[in-house]
Amino acid sequence: MRKSTFYLALLTLLSSFLAIFTYSYESKSTNLLPVITYPLRIFTLPLIIIFVILATLTLLNEKQAIQIPWPTSIKGEKYLQALLLLPPSGFIMALTHEIGHLIWGLIAGGKLTYMQITFIILYPNPSITSTFKLGLVQMNNLKNPFNYGIFLLGGTLTTTIISYTIALTLNIKKLKQPYNILLTELGIIGLLDMPLYTTLPQINLPHWFIIGGTTPEPLIAIKKLNFPEPIYYLTLLLSLIILSILYTRSILKK
Repeated sequence: MRKSTFYLALLTLLSSFLAIFTYSYESKSTNLLPVITYPLRIFTLPLIIIFVILATLTLLNEKQAIQIPWPTSIKGEKYLQALLLLPPSGFIMALTHEIGHLIWGLIAGGKLTYMQITFIILYPNPSITSTFKLGLVQMNNLKNPFNYGIFLLGGTLTTTIISYTIALTLNIKKLKQPYNILLTELGIIGLLDMPLYTTLPQINLPHWFIIGGTTPEPLIAIKKLNFPEPIYYLTLLLSLIILSILYTRSILKK
């Protein structure tokens, strides 16, 4: 497969995911039947058109019927890789966040009752749903507020631990592309997970500005754990500074 075809195929895959997401969102928000109609599907239809165009270009480019201009410089290719790797990086860290809830919830004595990532229901009945959720884990048997606090904090705590692990790895060992870019994106998402989840819901914004949870989950967790709020904010700020320095150093040394 030609390199330009590979990147076009990734863009096609991304456009298909966005089309499915907007289709689900518009159906849910307008109570429309599961059919495509215009102008009611004003966001979905343009994305479907983009998907068809990209899919056609991918096939024609692979058969060399057309020649797509593509970045030839190393720097240009890095930017393109960073853009294309962002959606899978987000998915991986969303999954990591929810697995964190699951692990810490089990440690706290909880029992899993439901788990979903994007459109994928993982438990109790693995399936695909039209209702989008960035991530959701539900557990019962968490017998007291302290145990529930551990469960709540588990998501952002896990992504923060992963972010530190990646930051140290990138500063110690030099990796080849695109692995370096992928790990950097995963680490930065992990870096932002707890600060954004703490602050944005307090100003009526979702966890990731347009998607995600709408309650300050880590803040609720530390209150249930009876952890002093000022110390939590100080620790959060210090962690953000340390990770920012580590990732800046890693990026600049490339």
